[in-house]
Amino acid sequence: MRRRRRYLLFRVRPPDAVTGQRAFDALKGSVKSLFGEFGLLLSDLRLLREDRGLFVVRCSLGQVWKVVLAATVLDEIDGRKVALDVLRISGTLRKIRGALSNVHS
Repeated sequence: MRRRRRYLLFRVRPPDAVTGQRAFDALKGSVKSLFGEFGLLLSDLRLLREDRGLFVVRCSLGQVWKVVLAATVLDEIDGRKVALDVLRISGTLRKIRGALSNVHS
């Protein structure tokens, strides 16, 4: 049986504070600290794209709320105050791409 996934579009505020890769690494660390190694493994987090303060993450369907919670409690990366906003959660990359184009315009 195929695993169901969700795609999350995040915005880093302020946009020039850290790169998308660094924000993703901090998000993984937050998931791990809140839910342990097993929770991180179950979430199946993957960075798919990063672009100008935005990044797209894939995770497993049953773990979406954990990833959103981990992003919510994350407030500092590399000593800089940041916030990760979840702009969109979707079951398809097509919807995420559409949301990306709307954010950039």
